This record gives sequence, structure tokens and C-alpha cells, in this order.
Amino acid sequence: MLKTLKKFFSDRIHDAEPTKEERQHALQIAASVLMIEISRSDAQVSESEEKTILRALQDTFDLDAEESENLMALANEKTDEAISFHEFTREVNDQFSPQEKVELIKLLWDVALADGTIDKYEDFYIRKITDLLYVSHSDFIRMKHKAIEEQENM
Repeated sequence: MLKTLKKFFSDRIHDAEPTKEERQHALQIAASVLMIEISRSDAQVSESEEKTILRALQDTFDLDAEESENLMALANEKTDEAISFHEFTREVNDQFSPQEKVELIKLLWDVALADGTIDKYEDFYIRKITDLLYVSHSDFIRMKHKAIEEQENM
């Protein structure tokens, strides 16, 4: 009995340090979920938003098309289960540099603009994520303008 209790508590208390691959995968899922949340925020996910997310995953994490599609499918499942952004923004905060976080905000703007318009809910959620990532308001605005400018030049 005592042995069983010891094993029960040691299994729950002992947190094995995640491997580099596990941490990278968790980060990929977190970034994917945040982009998917933005695409869903206006109640309609367009094909252009999905393509933008897939391209961002390929470029950001050096994935091929199949890997990015698999990651997006997994992230969609996680998004369905998620209660808040906190678990995902915590992962990004733990592993991204300040500049990488700003670049992620730019990707969120790219997703929001993929269908040609920024919905008020997309703006709200990007603002919220920006705050949770401790990205400055000036970087939030700068990335919004950069995404708009790139969209207009396409």
C-alpha cells in the first residue's frame, strides 16, 4: 500500500524536463493555435486565412506542406479544447525572444488581413494576445501597419 502511494505521488510530483523537440513542438502548437483563434474570431474561416496560416507555419518553423497541415490539424483540436489563450501565450513567452514575439504579432495581423478586412474581433484578440505576450502597443501598431502595407502591395 505504501509503495503504491509513493508511486502515485512521485508520478504526479516528478515533472520530467521536456526534450528540445517536445518544447519546439509545444511552441509550434501554441503559435498555430493563436493564429487559428484569430482566423475563427470573425465567425468565418476563409480559405485565404487557412493558406496564410499554413504558409506562416512553413516559413516560421521550416516545415514542409504535410508537416504544417498535420500541425494545423492538431492545433485545431487544441483550439477546440482551449479555455483561454494563457496556456499558449505562456509557451510563447517561455521560448520566444522579444523580437520573435513581435514577428508572431505580425503573423496574426497577416491572418486577420488574409480575407481582405480586419474584423473588430480580430483586432480585439490580437490586442489581447499582444498584452499577454508583453509586446508593446507601439509594436502592435507597427506590425498592423506593416501587414496592411504588405497586403496593399500584393
